Amino acid sequence: PFFQLVITIGIYSLAHAFIAPTTTTPHRSIAITNNVFASSSSPSPSSSSTSTFMAADTQALLLYPVISRIASKNWTGTCKYVGADLIYLSKLKLTGGVRYDIEGRNITLSSYLAFPDGNTREVVMTGSRESGSDVITLRSIEGGGGPIRMLLTEVGSDKLLVNEVEVATGKTILTSSTSITQGVDGEEELLQVSHEVDVNAGGIEGHQIWRLTESKYVAPPPVVDVDDAAKDLMAAQRREELDKAVESEGPIEFDDFDDLLR
Repeated sequence: PFFQLVITIGIYSLAHAFIAPTTTTPHRSIAITNNVFASSSSPSPSSSSTSTFMAADTQALLLYPVISRIASKNWTGTCKYVGADLIYLSKLKLTGGVRYDIEGRNITLSSYLAFPDGNTREVVMTGSRESGSDVITLRSIEGGGGPIRMLLTEVGSDKLLVNEVEVATGKTILTSSTSITQGVDGEEELLQVSHEVDVNAGGIEGHQIWRLTESKYVAPPPVVDVDDAAKDLMAAQRREELDKAVESEGPIEFDDFDDLLR
């Protein structure tokens, strides 16, 4: 069946977990709740370390002008899948997300894919641009780097081109482009178009069209004890009654005040 075919060939651009083990990292959790990344925000730097952060940002911008624009953000969205015959498969619902982080020269790419049955797969890849090269090479952090390596290059200030290559054969199994665009609400979006390659017969096996937007983590409201809330409301009502009594009857004697609070 078609869905089994998709699982076999893989939706590589967002989750290499079809061919690589599930990955979790304690320092950069990508555990999923309602299809969003867990919050990975950190406290604001103190004034004494501001210059250090600014220097790091400048270095990242110089090294990776495109990735630095989208780094340290959780990008989530949905996929429209088109078969090799260019027929849009509207019933195949896929959601996923990516996050880039830059530390010095090193780039970490965390990604996940959610299947229609609710199962999810996660993978983390890391690497850097070799000295004198325009190409960034990423490998899985699991067991020997995994069977796939990702080759990225930045084009201009708003585009990424990616080839995903089988390590064993050197064959490209997927090629994609990601553009930083502006959505209808004025917010930045990532538009990614991927083409799956049939490494045996040649040609294209399928196309993926991803639209990703930044997911801003929103902390849940604090849990309020209903009993305490009720007590506060009753106290407010009593204070209001007391104020009205003072206005209508003048100063209240101690006995009257005691009656109001019973």
